[in-house]
Amino acid sequence: MPITERDAAKKRGEIARALAKQGLEDVFVLDRVSAREVLTEKRTEILDTLKTEETESVRHLAEVVDRDKSVVSQDLQVLAEHDLVEYEEDGRRKVPKLKHENVIVAPV
Repeated sequence: MPITERDAAKKRGEIARALAKQGLEDVFVLDRVSAREVLTEKRTEILDTLKTEETESVRHLAEVVDRDKSVVSQDLQVLAEHDLVEYEEDGRRKVPKLKHENVIVAPV
C-alpha cells in the first residue's frame, strides 16, 4: 500500500524530532521527490552561498554566484516555496536568507 502524503509528513516530523533530541537543532526534512526537483546543482550552490556569505540582496547574490539576477530570483522562489529560504525586508531590498540551519532528505 502506498504511503499517503499525510503519513510521509508525519514521518518527516518524527525524523526532525529525533534529530533534535540528539542535539541537531533547526532541522527541516525534505522528502526525496521534492529534493530531486528542488536541489539542482545551481540551487544547491545558492544554498551553500547563503550559508557561507553575507548577501545584501538578490542582485548581490547573483553577482556572487556569477549568474543572471532573474534566473537567481526564479531559483530563490522555488527554494522559498519549499521552505528552504526566506526574505528579510531591508528598505526596498529583499535579502535572501536560509530558513533552516540543517536540511535533511528523508528516504520516504
